[in-house]
Amino acid sequence: MRAVSQAVNTRGYFTVALAGGGTPQALYELLARPPYREKLPWPQMRFFWGDERCVPPDHPQSNYGQARRALLDQVPAPAENIHRVRGEWEPSAAAEDYVRQLRESANPGEAWPRFDWVFLGLGADGHTASLFPGSPLPTASDAPALAVTADYEGRPAQRVTLTPQVLNAARVVAFLVTGRNKADAVAATLTGPRDPRRWPAQRINPGVGELLWWLDQAAAAALPANPRKAWDGIGGFNSLLMMADSNDLLPQIQTNFAQAPHGLRWQRESGPSGVISATAPRVALSSTPAHPRCPWGMASSPCHSQRSSVFCCGPVEWQQFQM
Repeated sequence: MRAVSQAVNTRGYFTVALAGGGTPQALYELLARPPYREKLPWPQMRFFWGDERCVPPDHPQSNYGQARRALLDQVPAPAENIHRVRGEWEPSAAAEDYVRQLRESANPGEAWPRFDWVFLGLGADGHTASLFPGSPLPTASDAPALAVTADYEGRPAQRVTLTPQVLNAARVVAFLVTGRNKADAVAATLTGPRDPRRWPAQRINPGVGELLWWLDQAAAAALPANPRKAWDGIGGFNSLLMMADSNDLLPQIQTNFAQAPHGLRWQRESGPSGVISATAPRVALSSTPAHPRCPWGMASSPCHSQRSSVFCCGPVEWQQFQM
């Protein structure tokens, strides 16, 4: 809630791009309940989508329809603040209309708004939004939204997607990934050789924003035992890697929304994963000796130019330790 309030106080509104899928569904349902339903400034929140399938809005595969049922119909979000892809239109026309909506919501002279938050998922094949393996790599001349065709698990093939230049301009990009079937794609994206044509999620790395990865233990199963390599893979200082038991992932996302990232804050979530979280001004992994309580051999040293977070997970005894 602090991120939303800060954006509204600074710019007058909070702009977010939503994702489809089972993991964000739970997040949307959370935001539609107290205290968020009553406390979030819904009239000052603008909603877009990272991608959409070209189906009518009441189709069960519509990302907009999913968010509308789980969240938007439950809160006082004005209709004029909801900027959906017209999935019922012909794909190229829907993409052109979405580009128009982006331009009209941007600052004068800009082609798209700078999103405060972008939520993304990850497919088992490594795709994110509707950026699929083998699709052309991004160029500076790309439109902010494109019509694409892709076959994935029998879902509708015609889609409209935001392009990497828009996603990478966001202030925060958050991947939400759960399930063992995503583990190989997570590991390849974060720790494998750089191959953004094969692993499109590697195309997402906001230059001046934060990149967050929220993973459950199943999705993180193929990552190396020492997270240093994964940390480097997702952008070093400017990233967050979080592993949790799947039953505890939603409460931890709730904690991230509710707490202020100021000073050093520790919290243990319930459940067998024994998650320890630390939030501090730009905590960075370093070559100093690992803290004995950290099961992954993590050590860090503080910088003060930018905020980031480290999340350490394992069956460890709960104890606060200074990083």
